[in-house]
Amino acid sequence: MGHMWIRVDWGVMQIELQIEFGGTRYQPQKSTDATVNADEEEQIIGLDGDSTRLPCRVDAAKCGDVFLITWSKFVNDMWKRVFIYTANRQTALLDLADAGSTRADFYIKNTTAILQIAPLRLTDEATYKCDVTYTKGGCPSLSYAQLIVR
Repeated sequence: MGHMWIRVDWGVMQIELQIEFGGTRYQPQKSTDATVNADEEEQIIGLDGDSTRLPCRVDAAKCGDVFLITWSKFVNDMWKRVFIYTANRQTALLDLADAGSTRADFYIKNTTAILQIAPLRLTDEATYKCDVTYTKGGCPSLSYAQLIVR
């Protein structure tokens, strides 16, 4: 009977696969393409009442078309979704959606997806996470931004 195990290392997010069959261990070569550095966090400083842009890395050339992008905000020790993008819909949620209007605008320029927030509020200060899902599988993409509002 064969065995398979997977190890995940969260420092630099890596997934390692090893298969054992008939007493022989098989381990695929490590690929830098499968490594996402979760420690990379861009710091953005904005002014209360002004606008700011939160960047998110996108690699459609390598990973296929963008299927879904979600932006989440880290609040009270948990991630809360604040914006969802699909090819045919953009939806602002929670405090980015004010009584029928939105404080959020979204666009993709080259290899960066931008979430623009205006007007910026002191309560917008937080860590934000952008999660990109592509039409091709096996292409993880997380981006983090620390927003500081003054």
